[in-house]
Amino acid sequence: QISDSLRVNTGLDGADVFMRVDIDGNVKPFFDILTSMEKELQEGALKNETLTELDSCVDHFAINQTRVGAELSKLDYQRAAMERRIVLMDENLSGMEDADLANLISELQGMIVNRDAAHRTFMQIGQHSLFDYIR
Repeated sequence: QISDSLRVNTGLDGADVFMRVDIDGNVKPFFDILTSMEKELQEGALKNETLTELDSCVDHFAINQTRVGAELSKLDYQRAAMERRIVLMDENLSGMEDADLANLISELQGMIVNRDAAHRTFMQIGQHSLFDYIR
């Protein structure tokens, strides 16, 4: 598991890869096909059926290799995303570290003074009635 939302298989089941090769809807072990091929070669008569089965094995292995490649691709994508996050976090941290604290404090004090002045003005206006302004 790479993150909460991403899981990656770290391997393939050997039985699925070598013992369950689909040949025209039937499952046959790869090693049985190799044994048949070896016997036929020793006898000097290789059957087309055995070559077809071997071709199915090659296709089966290619599919499993593609699965592994897809998982590796997920890992590469996730690594790149994490590297981008690290760069952004470093930039944000650098910006925070470079901030002039004295300047930030004086700006904050100015904002507080403005707020207090606006509050006092509102309170003074609120104390007068319309008749006070007409006089």
